[in-house]
Amino acid sequence: MTAERVALAPLLASAYELFDRIGAHDAFYVVIARASSCLLLTSDRAQARAAESLGVGVLYHEAMPPS
Repeated sequence: MTAERVALAPLLASAYELFDRIGAHDAFYVVIARASSCLLLTSDRAQARAAESLGVGVLYHEAMPPS
C-alpha cells in the first residue's frame, strides 16, 4: 500500500460543498477519494453511506470491538 501527502487547501471548496451531508474532517476523505478515482476505505458506516450516495466507491470494513 502506498501513501501520499495531499494538500487540503486546494480541496477546501469541494469539501465545503459536502458539509451539510458529511462531517468536516470526513468530507476531505470523500473529496480525495473522488478526485483520485479511488475507493474510500472506512469502518464508519455513516461515512460509507454518505460517500456512496455521492457516487464514491466504498470498501466498508466493520470495526472490531475492543477486547
